[in-house]
Amino acid sequence: MTQSLYEQDILLWAEDTVAKLKARDFEHLDLEHLIEEVKALGISQRECADTSSSNTSR
Repeated sequence: MTQSLYEQDILLWAEDTVAKLKARDFEHLDLEHLIEEVKALGISQRECADTSSSNTSR
């Protein structure tokens, strides 16, 4: 079974995804992994904000 670009090289996948978004090439986006990454980014940012606010309240 062939690995996807996401599975082979996530940095190259991210660059390719950005290029496709800029070109408005929505038809060829890897939506499954893009959604997964955006969701993970939101969770990471929330955790960072929570940690930051708990450190300043001490």
